Amino acid sequence: MRALARNAHVFVDSYRPGALAELGVTAAALAHSTPGIVYCAVSCYGQHGPWSGRRGWEQLAQAASGIAVEQGGFAAARSGSRRESVPALIPAAACDYITGYLGAAGVAAALLRRFREGGSWLVEVSLCATAAWLQSLGKIPAAQVPAQWNPAEGLDAYWKACETGRGRLDFLGPIVRMSHTPPRWRTPPPEQGADQAVWTTR
Repeated sequence: MRALARNAHVFVDSYRPGALAELGVTAAALAHSTPGIVYCAVSCYGQHGPWSGRRGWEQLAQAASGIAVEQGGFAAARSGSRRESVPALIPAAACDYITGYLGAAGVAAALLRRFREGGSWLVEVSLCATAAWLQSLGKIPAAQVPAQWNPAEGLDAYWKACETGRGRLDFLGPIVRMSHTPPRWRTPPPEQGADQAVWTTR
């Protein structure tokens, strides 16, 4: 891993905060061995605070932040249920995906600053911070959402498919469209552990 990192521009750490540090891998250590590297740290509860050392993932972030309670209330109101609502998850792993997008945006900004100013950079994102941000954006009352609304409607043009070692995979392709550099995946997802730990050549 250290050999790979020496030739990397970006290092993404999505383990529990402190887990890689126990093995001697920190943002400072990588900046020392690979000057100019951008270290992106992804966590559930953030890198600091009383819960920072806990493991976590999408469902826990939605539960801890209160999103699951709000979604349960929304679902109950949509269904017309008079019983007390129960927590429910927002579909499509919203915190996971949006945190990934925010991390990628932070990395892009850090690479631009590295180009202009030099230096190594640290980007920190967390699922719960994303959840708190989502909750700050406001909500649509359940009564204003049409009863026949289908969240998958209008996505047909974005569906892609590829063959993998385990069969056909259908997935949503990139939503962003660019005329000169269209985003795409050149190869299908590999079998876990199938690739060698080396940089590929173009």
